[in-house]
Amino acid sequence: MKQLLKILCFILLIILICYNSSLVIDGASKGLYLWYNSLIPVVLPFLLLQGLFMSSINIESLSTPMSIFVLLVCGCFCGYPIGAITAGKLYNKGAISYKTASALLPLCNNISPMFLYGFIFKNYIPGQYSFYKIILIIYIPQIIYAILFVVSGYSTAGNTLKSDSTTIIYNNTDTKSIISTSVNTITIIGVYIVIFSILDCVITNIFPDNQYIFLFSSFLEITKGVNTIYNLPIMVKIKTALILSLTSFGGISAIFQSIHLLKESKLSLISYISGKLICSITTFCFAYKVML
Repeated sequence: MKQLLKILCFILLIILICYNSSLVIDGASKGLYLWYNSLIPVVLPFLLLQGLFMSSINIESLSTPMSIFVLLVCGCFCGYPIGAITAGKLYNKGAISYKTASALLPLCNNISPMFLYGFIFKNYIPGQYSFYKIILIIYIPQIIYAILFVVSGYSTAGNTLKSDSTTIIYNNTDTKSIISTSVNTITIIGVYIVIFSILDCVITNIFPDNQYIFLFSSFLEITKGVNTIYNLPIMVKIKTALILSLTSFGGISAIFQSIHLLKESKLSLISYISGKLICSITTFCFAYKVML
């Protein structure tokens, strides 16, 4: 019965795609454009750099504080989804505990400062707000969340995992492997961007005049989402707080990218997603109060 249901759903999906082919083509084209023009230039160099760096160090010999430092540097400075990749590798190699990885994921799996300044701050944040204040508004809730997570006493069985069976992203350390896995990762990112771009086109076409739907769709993918929020006819203060909230959250597409890349690490995805939501909501409230 389940197999038949899956087949019927597959047939229905094909029919819907064929019936709405223009929307699917439009969404896929926009997604590919975003991926090629905005993501590849920003993310691929950092993927290669992170791969070369991680292959040059002996992870098993790192102390816990040094491993946390490596995760903070790679995650906070290189952008999505490099924080997730680094956390998964450090945890799989036993360099950090389950609790540490789970606490730091919402902070370390973030947009890069280059993307924050060059794309979001320069294009979508009004001139009366300084960049250092934007950084504080985004990162303070995530730092507080990490501290509270650690002191809360949350734990799980098997706090530290030492395993040789890691994902394909970590298997080899030669230059050829680093290049191929970086290209594989950027392709995975592109696939999710295309999927969510198509979904955005379908949703906004069904409800073309509903601002709440447009607001929801903006949280599907950050690159297009900040532009959608920026063009909404709402107060500048609320608009800026929403953009910073989306920046903290990263978009549902980034969540799925991270889930895909963390699936072999056995880290808590529920903890990561809930942490991102909590930090996003806190960032909105913090931004709204600061910008009064």
